[in-house]
Amino acid sequence: MDDPGLIESLQFIGPDIRFLTGGKISASDIIISYPDNSGTRTVQQSVPVFGGPSTTETVTHTGSVGIQGEFGINRDVTITLIDPDLDMDSDVIDVYRVVDDPTSPYVDTVGHAQDGWLLEVLIKGTRYQRCLISDQIHGGLGSTGFVMIETARDSGVFQGSFKIPQWICSSDGTSLVSPAGGSIVARYNDFADSLGDSTVTTSLTQHSAWLPPQLGSSTLEAPPPGQTASVTIQGIVPGHLSGSAVEITVTDPAGMDYILQLTPSKQGIYSGSITVPPSILLGTYAVHVEYLGATLGDLSLTVTEERLPYWMKDLAEEWSAGNVPDVEFVAGLEHLAMRGVLSDISPSVHEMPSWVRVLAGWWSTGHVTDDAFVASVEYLITTGLIGS
Repeated sequence: MDDPGLIESLQFIGPDIRFLTGGKISASDIIISYPDNSGTRTVQQSVPVFGGPSTTETVTHTGSVGIQGEFGINRDVTITLIDPDLDMDSDVIDVYRVVDDPTSPYVDTVGHAQDGWLLEVLIKGTRYQRCLISDQIHGGLGSTGFVMIETARDSGVFQGSFKIPQWICSSDGTSLVSPAGGSIVARYNDFADSLGDSTVTTSLTQHSAWLPPQLGSSTLEAPPPGQTASVTIQGIVPGHLSGSAVEITVTDPAGMDYILQLTPSKQGIYSGSITVPPSILLGTYAVHVEYLGATLGDLSLTVTEERLPYWMKDLAEEWSAGNVPDVEFVAGLEHLAMRGVLSDISPSVHEMPSWVRVLAGWWSTGHVTDDAFVASVEYLITTGLIGS
């Protein structure tokens, strides 16, 4: 305690005087001055610390910090902090929270917004801290709900967990980067170790970033004749070895296997496409992904019939140009209704607005999405312009 102004402001509220000290202090260092009963002179008296003899020192401990968990993206990481000095009240379970004040230099650390940090987490050499990019806040440690909670009353052992994010803020806070291939560091700022000195202890753990295989979509429409369709597959492999490949086995509904190999980058990232030919079978395909003989994941891809068949676009193009009558175009819409794409309609046709022909022409050339086209036709049905 180095602030004499604070000491002068202390007032008696009972027979006991208690205050916290920082650093190493002995009883001989604490002297209380007070006037005697007559008020004519000042008495100075050395007092014991925590009720001990005058030579007793404040007992402090050296803390330790450790990291446990499977170190892959979206995996849980648990930090354990052991320091009896942090047990402020033996009758309750003590809790230490993350600073959530973005103006504080200690934001996204466990500690106090003004007084300093107690615990900080670094990923890939950078504090796991929030940043503002294009007016959007990307979260740091505080956004995970991380909190250090004492495991039991008077234990002095604290634990907190968070998931490794897919992206973290860069060191300058101007972009997002992947934590893949980096390390996780937990640093504990021990304000008073067993010698009463301030020290920082560190737990460093190299981790193999791992992202399970992911498909861009779990469903895919079969492509029209003469065309192909594809779906992306990507992930991050643990412990990447140069020159080794990720093997992807795709099994069609008839039991036929197709093999695809992808070579990961130096960071273990792999990405590619599963191509669907026009003659592919409809149904569910099994996707098995393995690396160096170990399974990375099993996925499924369902190939369905085209929601809006290719010939319907050809019909819409001809109808919009006035080359086919309304009744023929409506017959195509009835086919879509039988497949469940549109509501049921009858063959009775009223005169259609000119904007529908324009819309059909835009849809046939790809300038209007399938959803927008279907929504417009549904409008015609519900308003009675198509059907009776």
